[in-house]
Amino acid sequence: MPAPVKNPSSGWISARHVQHMLARGKAAGLPMEQLLGEAGLPSSRLTDGDALVPVSAIEAMLSAFAQRYN
Repeated sequence: MPAPVKNPSSGWISARHVQHMLARGKAAGLPMEQLLGEAGLPSSRLTDGDALVPVSAIEAMLSAFAQRYN
């Protein structure tokens, strides 16, 4: 289990980075929209590249990916 975030401001990631990750996943043929849904992260949260996305949402998406492909 990851250690708690000591600095709450570091618990966020740029939506632009998530957009890039989604584009690469889609290019590889992965069902990224489904993984977003399983993580509870609506794609509408990613339309503004300057927006922030909680790291916990990315962790949930990676967990969904691991459960599906592990």
